[in-house]
Amino acid sequence: MISVFRVRYERGSMPPHRHERARLALLLEGSVVEETDGRVVDIRRNQLVFWREGVTHSNAFPGAALSLQLELSHDLYRHVAAYFPSPSPPIDAHRFEGAAQRLLQEVDRSDTARPMALQSALYEILARATRLTSSAPAASLAVTQAIRFATASLAEPMTIADLAAAANVSIRSLHERFTEELQTTPMDYVRDLRLARAESLLRETELRAAEIAEACGFYDQAHFCRLFKRRTGLTPRQFRTKITGAPS
Repeated sequence: MISVFRVRYERGSMPPHRHERARLALLLEGSVVEETDGRVVDIRRNQLVFWREGVTHSNAFPGAALSLQLELSHDLYRHVAAYFPSPSPPIDAHRFEGAAQRLLQEVDRSDTARPMALQSALYEILARATRLTSSAPAASLAVTQAIRFATASLAEPMTIADLAAAANVSIRSLHERFTEELQTTPMDYVRDLRLARAESLLRETELRAAEIAEACGFYDQAHFCRLFKRRTGLTPRQFRTKITGAPS
């Protein structure tokens, strides 16, 4: 009733498509920008997202990404459809109070109780997600347009004025909408997009820190290294060595 698989994506984009069966996906590495019915969301590492049956969406990948996906049979989906969050914003895994971790543990088991345990974890996650998303507002058109512009222009110099112009609103209005809808500022959002892309490049390429800084739109290598260490607690060299065992 549940199929489990890992999906690896390379940097690039995926045109509009739909899944015939409902899925729960946990992003294990990288980041993904997803658009559904004109609504754009940024999915980051250790976040869960839900796709209902037949929903069309497109994806962009700032760098390589890896996700764990649970595909539900039609029969199981009919049982839980009423609890499937829709629309579904990405939710941080830690907000599921251990349920996401229990899911990961069961995925790697091979005993006869695994199917039942996976279904139990799925129900627990869906129940929690339903409560978390029941009153979550969709992103406004201005925020959606700003995110789309930022994602497409990540390597270029960018100001809040550029984002506001792309969204066709004032700087003040864009700032207010970001803080209200995403609980962050426009430029903090751009910084996080850049850092997520940099993390993917450190994982998946042999580019030097200076080259990654340029590809991700940072002022210079020192600026990139300072922000990266503030985010991860590691320098880019230390991060790459820890993840891949290779020198930066």
